[in-house]
Amino acid sequence: MQDNVLAILAGGFSRRYQDKEGQFIDKALLSINNVPILLDLIKRGFQFYDEVSVSVNSLERKNKYEQILGIEKNQPSRIIIDKKMKIKGVLRGIISTIKENQDKNIQFISVDRPFIDLNLLNKTNHLEKGISLLHYDNGLLEPLLASYGERFYFPLEIDQLPLSRADVLIRICPQILLYNIDNIIKTNQLPSYIFTNINVQSDLSIEKPSYDSAAIDLPEPRLIIRKDLPKINLSLIEEDFQELVHKLVENEHYYFSFLLFLYLKQNSKLNSREFQRLAYDVLESEYRYWLDENMNFLALHALQDQIEFCSRPTDQEKLKEISKLKKKMGIIPRIL
Repeated sequence: MQDNVLAILAGGFSRRYQDKEGQFIDKALLSINNVPILLDLIKRGFQFYDEVSVSVNSLERKNKYEQILGIEKNQPSRIIIDKKMKIKGVLRGIISTIKENQDKNIQFISVDRPFIDLNLLNKTNHLEKGISLLHYDNGLLEPLLASYGERFYFPLEIDQLPLSRADVLIRICPQILLYNIDNIIKTNQLPSYIFTNINVQSDLSIEKPSYDSAAIDLPEPRLIIRKDLPKINLSLIEEDFQELVHKLVENEHYYFSFLLFLYLKQNSKLNSREFQRLAYDVLESEYRYWLDENMNFLALHALQDQIEFCSRPTDQEKLKEISKLKKKMGIIPRIL
């Protein structure tokens, strides 16, 4: 049996939480019942997982956390982000963690989830080649509460692309297992606060009614499955890549085709005009694919990538569709 790892993402800047006039407030060190959130998550994590790791974004933060966690008998694996990567943000933390924990099941959580029920997360099934995700009826996903199987595959060259969002690996994944949060809450009569993350200071004072965690029963998940991605060394791909792209599109791996085009453009194997044409078409196909799967969150990001990487006169129509999807998922629309 493979080791199960709880991976805590603790590299964010907590911009919405900050006091404009005060010093930086690290949400990982906020206290719940006189215990820092990070330390509480680690202690609870060892009840359900073989290992606990913490992903950080700087040596300074690593040293600070080590001082706080040093007195603990069970030491988490503390990961410093690989500075050679071009990827940024939360994706850097996710990929670094996967690299450090190869051949293991990895359950990710963000450190600003102090009320998360780890027993519930531990009950979700691991897809050895895929990702288990929590989602809502409206199509909104929880990408930072995802579980990656021990045989999850992605080409390592992805870490050299200008990407940052957590949805990148989800969109290339051939197997996705979806657990509906609304159904979980309704079936088990659970308080919704257990999925709440801390964005502003008032979130810490949320009312927390009790419930029986051990009795939680997960409703049957939904499976989205495509053919496995071929094992590819992107650095060896030359100008003649049409056959590979044809196979990827045939197997509905539209987003990976886009990443391939982005890699070729970045390495001067594809000119800007050709990149824009090819990338736009596969992102359009990806957008429609996720809509058909009722995955509004991923359809939204396909549209956003079209605008960011493939500007066209029709962008105003795309912006309207983005606003429509955001409204459907309860996300406040904003100008990109």
